[in-house]
Amino acid sequence: MLLKLTRTFAFLLSLLILAPTSKPLFADEPPQNLLQEIKMLQEKTQILKTSIEELKNENEALKSKSQIIAEEWLAIKGTAQGTEIAKKLEEKVSTLGNKIGTIKISGDIVGIVQSSVNQRIHPGIQANTLYVDDATGATLQNNFGESSEDRTIGAGCFNLFLESQILENTTVFADIEANSPNQVISPILSQPNSNSTVATHLSPQNLDVMNFLELYVESQWYNKRLTTTVGKIYLSDYFDQNAIAHDDKNQFLGYAFYNNLTFASVEPYYTLGARASLDIGWGLTAQAGVASQDDSAGKLFNALFGIFELDYNTAFFFGKEGNYRAYGYVKDIDDIDTTAQHAGLTGESSNAIGAGISVDQKLTDKFTAFSRLGWNEAKLAITTSTLDGVFPAVSSSISFGGAYNGLLPNRPDDVLGGGWALTNPSDPFGTFPERPDNEYFMEFYYSYKVREGFHVSPILQFVKHPNGDDDENWITIFGGRAYLEF
Repeated sequence: MLLKLTRTFAFLLSLLILAPTSKPLFADEPPQNLLQEIKMLQEKTQILKTSIEELKNENEALKSKSQIIAEEWLAIKGTAQGTEIAKKLEEKVSTLGNKIGTIKISGDIVGIVQSSVNQRIHPGIQANTLYVDDATGATLQNNFGESSEDRTIGAGCFNLFLESQILENTTVFADIEANSPNQVISPILSQPNSNSTVATHLSPQNLDVMNFLELYVESQWYNKRLTTTVGKIYLSDYFDQNAIAHDDKNQFLGYAFYNNLTFASVEPYYTLGARASLDIGWGLTAQAGVASQDDSAGKLFNALFGIFELDYNTAFFFGKEGNYRAYGYVKDIDDIDTTAQHAGLTGESSNAIGAGISVDQKLTDKFTAFSRLGWNEAKLAITTSTLDGVFPAVSSSISFGGAYNGLLPNRPDDVLGGGWALTNPSDPFGTFPERPDNEYFMEFYYSYKVREGFHVSPILQFVKHPNGDDDENWITIFGGRAYLEF
């Protein structure tokens, strides 16, 4: 049995030894077509890889372009703050906001009611009058002594303001005024009422009137450091300014506090003229102006009024803002012969000068003080209107006072104001014995803010020796004012 097994094992071993050795036993060989398909797939995979790489590169380029487009679009919408494109576009949009040809319309309405107590001077009298007659020359007439009763009177004024930018740095402005023929009480030289309700060009029938009060072109140059204004202007709108005493619609109503009365009594009233203002720097501003004294076309620029002012803005005193203004002016006047039996115009003219100071200074965050001082040369205290008639004006004046904001709790925009003024009536001929005293004027007002742009004000005024008349003592004037702007 063992011999059989040995022989069988030897036979199997010989078969293994004699078998071919080129290929492994039992190995499966893949089909030829499968190898070709694998090779084709490898080639397609390589092509896809190349395409994917190209797509990636194109996608990065598109992302970059998309980012640029997105930034430009945001800049156009004005939401990309801080970018250079946005800044340029914002400047253009700002300029377009005031685009040429657009008219800005605004306006205001003022109503005033006043009553007088102990008034005896005729309401139409402003001063002694020099009447000019071709046959007799000029005759000085004294209108004092005419009786007048205490009265209650109302007046109103409506202003429509039109403003249009015609060039990048040039604006046209117009003020259309309509007012009642009545004036609030004004029996005296200092005129308790200001100009807000005075009809400057009354109709012959004494009816309500409307006129172009202002019409001018204003331009700014050299980064807005130089401003020029040409047209129908009122020099008081630019000179003798004051932070708390130059707005008869919200501040003091009395003209003694609206302007320096020496300046106001001789300056032209809304006539053709020009002015220029230059920001020097260091808080200094210089301005000069010239205007025709007569607004009639026949005598335009026959007589001129010129003024120069230097302004200084500083916080040196009390660490609070203050404005200090000094100015001088010169005026063409008609010479008057006072030696003849009837004082009259000589037909010749000469220059006369005057000067003034206007100051406002914050003393606390709520209280601001002001003061004005003015002087006129003796012969300048003769105001010419149409150059056919003249009347005495003011030789010197002084005023001071203050305004307090937020006197009552939770009323920060209300203002309490008080002022005192002394006016020295002129006497260039030495023939006015009825005007020996100075005129004294006081005013107190409280401006109550009802809402934005709407104020009401009770006003109390006292006048002593009105128009320099020593026969008159105190006149009391009380009333109220309403102001609405839109």
